[in-house]
Amino acid sequence: MSLNVGMSCEEYSLLVIAGPSSNDLPEVIREKIQRHEEACKYHCSGVWHQSALGIPVTRVMEVAATEVIKKYNSGF
Repeated sequence: MSLNVGMSCEEYSLLVIAGPSSNDLPEVIREKIQRHEEACKYHCSGVWHQSALGIPVTRVMEVAATEVIKKYNSGF
């Protein structure tokens, strides 16, 4: 049996830290983010969200977040 966690922890982190506002994301990606939050104890902890606030966003991170959006919005 496998658990659908929506996306990897790395992808989730990139989108939350360097991606656009969740309101600006396509529905398919918002659903994947929600599934990840429901399944990942680390990413639904307040500690992670608090620590993510202080991470400086670089251009490389923004590009990587855009690639994650393209990956899941195009259906691979």
